[in-house]
Amino acid sequence: MAVGMFLFSAVDALAKFLTDSLHPFQIVWIRQLGLVFGTFLLLKSCSMLMVCHTAFMTSHT
Repeated sequence: MAVGMFLFSAVDALAKFLTDSLHPFQIVWIRQLGLVFGTFLLLKSCSMLMVCHTAFMTSHT
């Protein structure tokens, strides 16, 4: 949770810094693409989302 709070404040500070040189719409698109890319990386490497024991799932009625 602390890492998430740090990343949120870092992205916010970076967006405020970039408004001097980029249009706000460009900053929003870069931020959203970064979030999508990060989500795909997290889902691809996260083994917590995989189900290893399907027998328990099928035995419930």
